[in-house]
Amino acid sequence: MIDVDSEAGAHVAEVAKARRLAPITVGRNREALKLLSADMDGFAQKLIVEHDGERYDVSLPLVGGFQAANALVAARTCHGDRARADDVLPLLAELRGARAP
Repeated sequence: MIDVDSEAGAHVAEVAKARRLAPITVGRNREALKLLSADMDGFAQKLIVEHDGERYDVSLPLVGGFQAANALVAARTCHGDRARADDVLPLLAELRGARAP
């Protein structure tokens, strides 16, 4: 599972492909879950995600681009375990951030 939105992630994906591996990618430049947009909404984000030609409006109650990337990796991991995107993506709205000590 590779988030290909960073230079390093894109490089890792290319290396994997060159080695004839089939990386599963997420992010704006993905092949598995594509992040079309991420807009701030107070202390949350409104994501638009595409999978297999379908668009999903996703509410993510976490702030920051890395949080969106982590959430998509988690969603794709569940989806890879035979869960459906229709079932998994709405559950991102239930995520909660870690509490500071």
